[in-house]
Amino acid sequence: MSFFKKILKGKKDTPSESAGKQETFEAEGAEPGFQETETGLARTLRVFEQYNANKTAFLYEQLSPRKKTVFDLVPLLIHIDGQGLLPAGDACQISPHGVYGYEMSPDTARSFTEAFPRQRLPQLPTRASYDPNMPIKSISLIGSLGSIAQNSKSDFDYWICLDMRAFSPETFLYFKEKLRAIDKWAADFAGAEVHCFPLDVAKVLEDDFGSVGAESSGSAQGKLLKEEFYRSMTLVAGQTPMWWVMPPGVDDEEYARLARFILNSNRINAAGLVDLGHVHDISLGEFYGAAIWQINKTIGSPFKSVLKMGLLEEYMLNRGRQGLLSTELKRRLLSNENEVQFLDPYVLMFDRVAAYLAGKDRREDLDLLRQSLYMKAGVQISLGDYRRTDLPRNKLILVNLIRQWGWNHKTVQRLNDYHNWSFRESQQFSEKINRFILSTYKSVSEELNKQQIQSELKISPRDLTILGRKLFIFYSRRTNKIESIKRVIEDPPALKGMTLHPHIDPKGCKTWSAFRGLMSRESIDGGAGTLSLLTSSPFLPEVLLWLINNHLWDTATTVNLNAATGKLATHCTTPDIQALLKEMDAFFPSYKLSELNEEEMLQKPRIVRMFLVINLDEPDGRRHMAETDLCYQNNWGEVFFKGYNDSEEGLKIARNFLSKRFAFDPLEALANFKVFLPNRLFKRELAPRLNKYFGLKVVS
Repeated sequence: MSFFKKILKGKKDTPSESAGKQETFEAEGAEPGFQETETGLARTLRVFEQYNANKTAFLYEQLSPRKKTVFDLVPLLIHIDGQGLLPAGDACQISPHGVYGYEMSPDTARSFTEAFPRQRLPQLPTRASYDPNMPIKSISLIGSLGSIAQNSKSDFDYWICLDMRAFSPETFLYFKEKLRAIDKWAADFAGAEVHCFPLDVAKVLEDDFGSVGAESSGSAQGKLLKEEFYRSMTLVAGQTPMWWVMPPGVDDEEYARLARFILNSNRINAAGLVDLGHVHDISLGEFYGAAIWQINKTIGSPFKSVLKMGLLEEYMLNRGRQGLLSTELKRRLLSNENEVQFLDPYVLMFDRVAAYLAGKDRREDLDLLRQSLYMKAGVQISLGDYRRTDLPRNKLILVNLIRQWGWNHKTVQRLNDYHNWSFRESQQFSEKINRFILSTYKSVSEELNKQQIQSELKISPRDLTILGRKLFIFYSRRTNKIESIKRVIEDPPALKGMTLHPHIDPKGCKTWSAFRGLMSRESIDGGAGTLSLLTSSPFLPEVLLWLINNHLWDTATTVNLNAATGKLATHCTTPDIQALLKEMDAFFPSYKLSELNEEEMLQKPRIVRMFLVINLDEPDGRRHMAETDLCYQNNWGEVFFKGYNDSEEGLKIARNFLSKRFAFDPLEALANFKVFLPNRLFKRELAPRLNKYFGLKVVS
């Protein structure tokens, strides 16, 4: 009996039957009849369209009003030339435009009036244009939007599939400029993080996604990225990917045969489909690059990365025995159309990884996975939600999962309150996530070594170098390097208040510590600061640089200085410290790893900027330079600190840096070299000496 006969008769394959037959289109191998094939393919397309419509409705209702406007208008702005609406006027005029089958809805018309009240609504044909020469074939969102993992911070990641034959090299550059203008408009109008990825249909067909970039995984993922696209996509406009018309589990040969069949079908509109290629199986050689890419993504999206790394491990170590999730999603939709409204790709991914970890008796990792799903969803379940019957879909799914996990509400409440965790609690949770991610990476690497297929790695040497060095930057501990917090809070606020506290360490030396919150000397000395301790150093500027590098200070942060006398005598003042923090923050660029210059990542590290702090905590009666603290940054964005009690040594290093890097460029020297001298009496005498020593007016 054919797959579609079973579906139409309501019979579902058992998991063992499905695994044994690999869900080929015709289970017994008989060639299906022409009419039956058309019926089956048409039904698959109809089920996808219903699933996509429900997913779009769920996505839309979760958005804030302004982000709804962004969702409505991005496809329109891509479809029209955009002149007068976007700042990139020349780019809009020159870029090819037009989306196959685009039709403006009443919602889009209302959103346009809201976003551009002084502009006239574009006059579009009353009927959608199905001109096959339209350059833009399809626009889809990929990722968490439309799933339980959608939250207020979810990005709009658009795959814009193009016929590159409609673009010259010049007009394609203009088109990318127009897309960047759309990204900026969305950010300015609604605070929405929009990424528009222009993709050549012909290259996507070959699993070619270019070079690794800020948001693009490049060659690190090929079929894996396409597989994720198919199971997480929401079609926004244009043609439907042909993959979604195919029966679940067909091999490459059957996919190609059915693709030819569709071209001659009377029931299926082939012009409404775009062939982006098939995903039947994934070679082991692709997993290594995918794992490295995912570890990089952990830095900005830790909860999502736990789920995705767990899936990578399951895919690889189970040798695909359970099949790809995209295939499972399609199979379940076809097996039970009642699931169309509720089937969630993120829950599907969670279920797969949870079953894998449970089978390995990895209970601690399973609990971390559950916490990560809850945190990624960003929906806080209250005590009253367990008794309600009118919950929105995302809360209903989470409440049911929490019951299955056997969590009490105390566990849920702790996760709800994670923004108020102590620094130590946050760090401990971060360490759990990082251990899980690195352990999974180790499993993937060991499996590749066991299979001896390094020669088959799909990631390019260039992308491997860039991603590998980003991991080195984030995880490595090196002499003098200012460490970055491996945080789990994706975008934590700066501290409202912090305390700087000098004390004597066990070796009898004066040491500075920073504490979260405003605390007295007596309370800290009495042991109350144990859970609030942030960092310590013999050098106060190093503590301040650590706070800046980890974005724990901003101009609204209240600084409490626990001044002391005697052996702990404090000569700096709170205004000195605030001034230094402000200058450090302005001097050192705040880089996300995703924003680092790729070409610089291919170069060896070198110091590119330096900030000197002189005599910050020295008494005003001192008329010489007693302490020099060097703060410096390399071209990979790493920040370092080295303190010198012998100021002459530190000054020589600084002058050598200045003469080698900026000997003939004083403007660049002043932009990348700075000296901070506290605004006290000794500044009048020391400033001229420093300016003369460096040959520049480095202190005003």
